[in-house]
Amino acid sequence: MDTTKTNELLRRIVDDNNMHAFSALYETMHKSLYDFALAIVKLREPAEEITADVFVRLWERREAMRNTDVRNCRLYLFMCIKNASLNYLRAHKHGEYLDLEQVSMTEWKLEASPEDLMITAEMASRLDKAVAELPVKCGMIFRLVKEEELSYKEVAQLLDVSVKTVENQIGIALKKIRLAISYKVSTDAA
Repeated sequence: MDTTKTNELLRRIVDDNNMHAFSALYETMHKSLYDFALAIVKLREPAEEITADVFVRLWERREAMRNTDVRNCRLYLFMCIKNASLNYLRAHKHGEYLDLEQVSMTEWKLEASPEDLMITAEMASRLDKAVAELPVKCGMIFRLVKEEELSYKEVAQLLDVSVKTVENQIGIALKKIRLAISYKVSTDAA
């Protein structure tokens, strides 16, 4: 779902107390937010609790949000997940600082439908493997930009890095993926 639709759902939740809009937003964003939390905390149960808590807090604070200006619902929810995940890690690791390089991306799979990519199952497998083998920060940035459709500026804000860092990491990711999925075409005539 694109940003315009998620923003509209959030508007309906905040302005109209619309439970159907809340359910639609939950269905749309839950998996991506859960996968993001799992990539940070590395444990399924806490990631699920963090994701559920973010949605519960969103519903509980909907009236207070009328006075705020959330311009991008998707970015807002990813920021909530990031902050809740880091708070969880601080609480359970006695305040150790978490570097994004420590985050495991093995559980955050690239979701690609054959219709969207129009590639063979083998190519999809190669792509999935190539993305999984990217350095952690590079893979996270790639997924946020390409899969979650956040802008470079939004990803930079979410991960506390510069826009130039995001641009560079996307360039690195695309080069590595291109190399990993390229086919060697035989020039021999049969």
